[in-house]
Amino acid sequence: GLASVQSVRAWAEACIADIPSVYLVGGCRFGSLVDELVDADRAVVDDLVTGYDLWMRRFRDGLTAMKSSGELTGEADARHLAACLLAAHQGGAGLTHITGSVEPCMALLGGAVDYVASFQAPQPEALHRSVPQHT
Repeated sequence: GLASVQSVRAWAEACIADIPSVYLVGGCRFGSLVDELVDADRAVVDDLVTGYDLWMRRFRDGLTAMKSSGELTGEADARHLAACLLAAHQGGAGLTHITGSVEPCMALLGGAVDYVASFQAPQPEALHRSVPQHT
């Protein structure tokens, strides 16, 4: 469940932990499959699209829940942020695999998570602390 910005950050950290054993070795398994089958017959491509749609929906549902709970501001566009997270993962995994460097994956995932976090709503306790106390 991606129910908080912290859980999105934990997801990115788990992906980063997989860099040595997964992304440097063979890239993203799903992305690699897509690369191999993108020119296959339409039924196979439709199945690949369904896989990406499910992944996007999982991100979007979590981001929508964060928005509903007030963790993200009303300006947060869950579909846009979901696409950013997915693109960061796929691009980062692919570039890391091709270049043999951890930097692309770390930079893209970190940037995407920071972008999501930029829509965090101020927390009530943080607002309270920022108000000067009158004595």
